[in-house]
Amino acid sequence: MKIGPAYTENRPVGACVGVDINQTVVETATFSVGCTGVTFSDVLTTSPPGMARDVITQSTTNALVYSITITWIPSASAWGSNLVCYTPIDSLGQQGDTQCVTYR
Repeated sequence: MKIGPAYTENRPVGACVGVDINQTVVETATFSVGCTGVTFSDVLTTSPPGMARDVITQSTTNALVYSITITWIPSASAWGSNLVCYTPIDSLGQQGDTQCVTYR
């Protein structure tokens, strides 16, 4: 049983999300840590050029849940499939599985 950090979805893993050129995309990705006493330390992201990531925030209602917000304005050159991948890391250095969402 894996108890490290995990992507707990706001979008299903492997989702394909439609986006419009020159329209702001704001998404929140949610993660959880495996147990109390462990915190979420970072999330490695792979994303298209120009996508910005906000700071990690801890849920005010569940100490095991954390989130980040990404913001992106896709330009005409971004037309096509754009993969965003998340790899969560906890305070013990445990790395969770990489999960991806596609933006088109």
